[in-house]
Amino acid sequence: MKKKVLIGFSSLFVALIAAVFGGHAWLKGRFEKEQLVAQMEAAWNCRVHLDGTAVSILSMPARVELRGLKLAPRDGEVGKVLSNRAPMYEKTTLVSLERAVLAVELVDLLRGKLSVKQLHLYGLDAKTDVRADGETSLRDLFAKPDMEKKIPSKPADGASVSAKAQDVKAADALTPAKSNGENHEFKAGDMMMALQVDEAGVDNANFTITNRENGTVIMIEHVSFSLKNIDVNADNLANHNHCDLDYEASLLVEKMDDKTQMANFTVSGSGSMNPFDADTREWDPDLTLKALVKKGALLGGLPMEKQLSTKNVKKMSEWGVDFTGIAVGGVLGEEAATQVHVVHGKTIIKQDTRLVFPQYEITLLSGSWFHARNDAINAHGKLVAGPELTQKILTTARETIIKKVGSDSLADLAVALIEKSLVDEKKRLNFPFQAKGKLSDPKVDLDSMLGDIKDAIQDAGKNLLRGLLGQ
Repeated sequence: MKKKVLIGFSSLFVALIAAVFGGHAWLKGRFEKEQLVAQMEAAWNCRVHLDGTAVSILSMPARVELRGLKLAPRDGEVGKVLSNRAPMYEKTTLVSLERAVLAVELVDLLRGKLSVKQLHLYGLDAKTDVRADGETSLRDLFAKPDMEKKIPSKPADGASVSAKAQDVKAADALTPAKSNGENHEFKAGDMMMALQVDEAGVDNANFTITNRENGTVIMIEHVSFSLKNIDVNADNLANHNHCDLDYEASLLVEKMDDKTQMANFTVSGSGSMNPFDADTREWDPDLTLKALVKKGALLGGLPMEKQLSTKNVKKMSEWGVDFTGIAVGGVLGEEAATQVHVVHGKTIIKQDTRLVFPQYEITLLSGSWFHARNDAINAHGKLVAGPELTQKILTTARETIIKKVGSDSLADLAVALIEKSLVDEKKRLNFPFQAKGKLSDPKVDLDSMLGDIKDAIQDAGKNLLRGLLGQ
């Protein structure tokens, strides 16, 4: 949504400049507070407050600055003279912006191109609720109030030609069908001319996303990112629909009921983006990102026994494999680097990603994905227990089997088979796993690991142990 705000500002300024270019005094008047508020409220489905503006048309490049911008849901104050409006209360404000600066070359406008030398947003703050249909209250602000409602066109299904195309197709399968009442999306055709930007960015932005359906609050704080080499031409999206970016942000995810933190970390990196979908021509960023999460980050941390299915817990207990007191996730002991593809709201892991926690480490395999808006996850990987935890698990397993069969030698044989199947050269237990279902409450499955043990026992001809496995 922060990118939609940025594009919205730039397209609004394009419309204003192009429409009124022809006289300094008159042009400058079009950027006065009353005029800009009226323009925004005509373009967007919201109420707008603006503290003031500063305009320098004759400078090279020309410069426009907005100060104290606030957006709230549209109400009865829209259309009134600003001095006669009731105050905009903090609790109804969904977007606030301390300052926005736009610097453009006016000469390029005569050539049908918007050449932006600088577009910067300072102190952006936004908050939104996720509705049951997956859409957000913030999105409603940028709908066009007088736009004819229609169903956005969908790209035709075709043969998969690349890994990126496969990601797009898979993400589409997760996206709910849009209703006939859907508001018009921002499209490339809404831009009045080609866009080239030397520098654009956001400094110290904060976003709060409340999802009452799954009981979580996501806070994305201290966001700083810069966009470079922006080149967008609605008439040729195949070759002009790209930008590069650098970013850094802090992410906090917590439960609404007890304030339990599910994640708390800072991520930074770089990447590239195609702002518009080339088929639908709608604003729908497709991002490829490199990401680095620093040591000390909190990822997860909920008790593992609560994440495993009842079936898994029962089967593991038969072997004396006890995860009591061990968390799924925790504090990172080393920095973690990865690469992801974000398409239609779905984040897909594009390389095996190693996460090192105090007692064990988790490797997420390439192809794992999660969808925050739809609260969905489908991840595959392996959990590798540290030597100390491995020894604890094996000792407990041996004691449990002795109690069941009354034989030290048989217990030693069973433990030896577990070690053969699951212990690596560094004396660490490896547990393959998959996590599916809700991102806020994933179900972790270790059935494949149990199957591996059964196969090993059968291959070794250890018939005496089959009773332990319920066979």
